[in-house]
Amino acid sequence: MKIKIVQLSDFHIQNSFNSKIIVNKMIESIISNDNINDIVICITGDLTQSANEKQFIYFENFLNCLKTELEKRNQKTTFLIIPGNHDLILNNVDINRFDKIKEAFNKNTIENYLEKESKLLTNFLTFSKHHFLFENNYFVDCYTKHIENKTVNFVLLNTALFSSKSKEDKDFHYIPQQYLKIDNSSYDYTII
Repeated sequence: MKIKIVQLSDFHIQNSFNSKIIVNKMIESIISNDNINDIVICITGDLTQSANEKQFIYFENFLNCLKTELEKRNQKTTFLIIPGNHDLILNNVDINRFDKIKEAFNKNTIENYLEKESKLLTNFLTFSKHHFLFENNYFVDCYTKHIENKTVNFVLLNTALFSSKSKEDKDFHYIPQQYLKIDNSSYDYTII
């Protein structure tokens, strides 16, 4: 058995839309003549434009449409989803957020700072619970896929909390060490 791994990102959904038209075009790209009917779709951020609760509902509708259409074509599909900076509630965020992230990083207190800031992920985490993702912590999640006699571990890293409205924040995206203790000894392959 083979699997196909597809990476999608930057949907930036703002409003309700006719998912079926977009889904049918996507399916043409996802499904080809390779006879692979087990697909892992990794959606890597910016599901929404501004993390509005309704935008996550619109994205959920789109995802359900995509899943339904793939199932009609006998495609077994797994969705793995991580947030991007647009999936954080940043509309009323402190304009000094970048300076605070930088200060916490330099003082080695970034883990404590991010714990307090997790409220910015509220709408994403509500959405992700429907997909059994990021249930134990919001930095790292793992998904294991068994393919014949091989085991593949997908490690999902969420660095969205390091985002601010500053273009300078790119140097501070990392996962605190305490969350990266992943035992890969029982996997044949690990995809991060």
